[in-house]
Amino acid sequence: MRTLCFSPESLKINSADLVINNPNLASLFEQNNIEYCCHGDVPLNQFLQELKIPETEFLDLMNKTVEKISLPFEYPDVKNPLEVISFILEIYHK
Repeated sequence: MRTLCFSPESLKINSADLVINNPNLASLFEQNNIEYCCHGDVPLNQFLQELKIPETEFLDLMNKTVEKISLPFEYPDVKNPLEVISFILEIYHK
């Protein structure tokens, strides 16, 4: 059973706040012409109404977008800058 991150209540949240808390939504919003910067103080459901995007379908897209993001590793608990740099290079610069 899949745990959903977003519910119909999420549609009442301003688009900017959704992207701030879930940066991976930015590309989904951009693909659908949903403003999250200059007019990010507008609730998502208002954008969906204006763009005639079905709310349930968009919620499903949001949940699928977030579901794809997973970390297959744990971040190290280190304070040494060289260890942090090494970790970044190993994970993100293959």
